[in-house]
Order: sequence, then C-alpha cells, then structure tokens
Amino acid sequence: MVAKIVKGQNFKGAIDYITDIYGKDKQKKGARLIYHSSGIPPNVDNRTMAMLMDSYARKGDHNLGEPVRHFILSFSRWDSPKLTDELMTRIWLEFLTRMGYKDTENVLARHKSAKNPHMHGLTTRVDSNGNVVSDSFEVGRAARVALELTQKYGLHISSGKVDVSRDRLRGKDKAKYKIYDAICAAKEKTETWKGFENELAKDDIKMKLHVNNVTGKILGVSFSTDGFSFSGRQIDKSMTLAKLSEKYGDFIEIVHENVREHYEEKREAYLHRLPMSEYFTALRTTKTFDDIYPNGVPKLKLPSVRTAIGDSMYDKLVDQGDLIPSKDGNSDFVPLAVLLFVILTPYQPQLSVGGGGGGQSSGWGKKDDDDERWKFKFNMSVLHSKSKKPQYKPKR
Repeated sequence: MVAKIVKGQNFKGAIDYITDIYGKDKQKKGARLIYHSSGIPPNVDNRTMAMLMDSYARKGDHNLGEPVRHFILSFSRWDSPKLTDELMTRIWLEFLTRMGYKDTENVLARHKSAKNPHMHGLTTRVDSNGNVVSDSFEVGRAARVALELTQKYGLHISSGKVDVSRDRLRGKDKAKYKIYDAICAAKEKTETWKGFENELAKDDIKMKLHVNNVTGKILGVSFSTDGFSFSGRQIDKSMTLAKLSEKYGDFIEIVHENVREHYEEKREAYLHRLPMSEYFTALRTTKTFDDIYPNGVPKLKLPSVRTAIGDSMYDKLVDQGDLIPSKDGNSDFVPLAVLLFVILTPYQPQLSVGGGGGGQSSGWGKKDDDDERWKFKFNMSVLHSKSKKPQYKPKR
C-alpha cells in the first residue's frame, strides 16, 4: 500500500473529485462512498457534506489556511481479491488514527480500477474538540504507517516500479521505465558487461560510463533512450555502477585478467618460436605477468579519454554521438569499449615480452596513427570471457 497526501482549502471541490460527480475520469468510474463518520448523515448531497465538514473544521481558536486533508491509499493489483469494502474501511480508520486524526469527521470513497485498487479519504484537520492535528513530517509518517498496515494485513509489498501502469506513462517517465524494465530483463539473461550492453541495445538503450579525466576515477553509469538520459541511481538504487559491478565485475579487475591472458599467450608464442639453443635461457629471462605485477591488480590512475584514444578518434566519437564530454570538460561519458580501452592504456609501456623494452615485441607497440592504434590494440578480446590457453612447446 502506498499513501499520498493532498492538502486543500475547498471541501466541495475535494468531495466532487473523489465521488467523480462529473464522470470525467475513467479511472474513477463507479466511484462510491463506502464510509462516513457519525457527523455526516447518510445519503446527503456533496454540497451539504462539504458544508458540514467545513463547519467542523472551523471549531476552535485557529485560522487554518488548508483545513482539508485528502489521502489516497493505493494497493497492488495482487491485493484485489481480498480488498472488500469492510477491509478498506478498517484500514482507513486505522490509518487515520495512527496519523493523529483520531476524532475527526471524514468520508471514504472507493474507486473502481482493475489495475490498481485505491481509495480516497477526506478528513478535517480539526478534531471534535477544536484541536488542530499536527502535520509535522506528515509525508514521512504516512509512508511509514502505510508500510506498517501493509505488513499487518498481509498485503502485497510493492517493489515500487513493478506495479506502475506502463501504458499511462508519457515522455520522460515512459523512457525511465522502459530503461528499468530492459535492465531487469538484461540482468536475468546475461553474465558479462558486454552481453548486458548488447541486450540493452536491442531495445535502443545506450549505456555509458562516466570517467573523470582529472582524477582518473570511474564515477558511475548512465542509460539513455528516446532522447532522455538517466544515471543508474535515477533509474533505481539497484542499478548503480556499484550494484551492477557486483554481478558483472569490476572493470579494472576484468581488464587486468584479460591482459594477463593476452600477455602469457604472447610470451608462450614467443618462446615457441625460439630454437632449442635459446629456449631455456629465454624461459629464465623473459618475465611472466606476475613478475611484472607481483601484487596483483595495480592501483591505476587512468589517463584522460582523449589522451588514451587520440585526438582524431576522440573527435570522431563525439561527432557520432558515441562519446559525450561534460560541460566543464573534466569528464566524459563513454561506451564500454572506450572505457576498457582507457583502462588498458597504462599497461602498454610495461608489457613487452623481453621484459623491458628489448627483445621481441608482444604486439603492443604504439602505432603512429590514432585510428590504427585503436583498431590494433582492440584486437585483444578484453570484452569477452577468457578462452583456454593453447599449450606451446619449443622448436627442436
């Protein structure tokens, strides 16, 4: 159950709304009063009901600007079978009591909705003794009371976005829920970042990683579709970079392990090409990956995106809309492939099969042309799961 509060001045307008006297709202079709307090006679018209509630709200020494309290209590569609008028009334009266409206005049209307059953209740903010009911922290209290009653009566606890009616959404909200649904589905189907990104692309959703070019930190993840963009946290707290990384892994650790595999394969291939007379000497002198990085994953300060991929590639990706610089120029929003490429860059100077500049190149030599360097270095499969290493033997 979810509670919403509307404050107002006009009882007549509020009563007309909850009873749908003009019949304009299809969602309120069949609206009917299912409860009224003792101070409201049965079967009175809306005008009389409003005059009575207004008079009760004028009791006491006060000058309230908004004496009307309109509460909307919405339930999950899964609760529909058990939501009788009697249960709704019981929940309403207990909700009022816990909110401090213990002795006030009030009415309750039930609205007919196949998707999300809900009720609208009106009460005065002044009790029968003329005391004004406090509205301090009312929104937070309403949310807490709604949850407590949901648990007490065994009602469905909504996950929030799951029960939202998608067909009623428009514009920014529609795009946000489209992304939410697509991420939920993609998480069920995929096990890698690349698979996740590809699955989102099927729904025309782009994922970008936020990289700070000053600190070299990966700040977060964003998703965009239909002209709207949201951070992972704006979509849902379960869709932040930290939460997604719990499933798919840390980017720097992933790259480190893929570099290990690539380097060791190059090293074994290099040793395999040597004649037997040179093999054992090279085996002792050629560093293993763990010789270069004895402490495991290094603490890397990433270079700026432009430095890593080069000016021409950077400008090309910006022109294509695949890379979005921040307004202050200190950070970039980049696709997964670009991020992994940036992380890969600090490894390049240290990785030659000879162990330090001399000897055979591992195939990581710098190319002069930025485009060629980009394509060359990305022949390494940093986006995919590790494959089984081939076993090499020295030439005899």
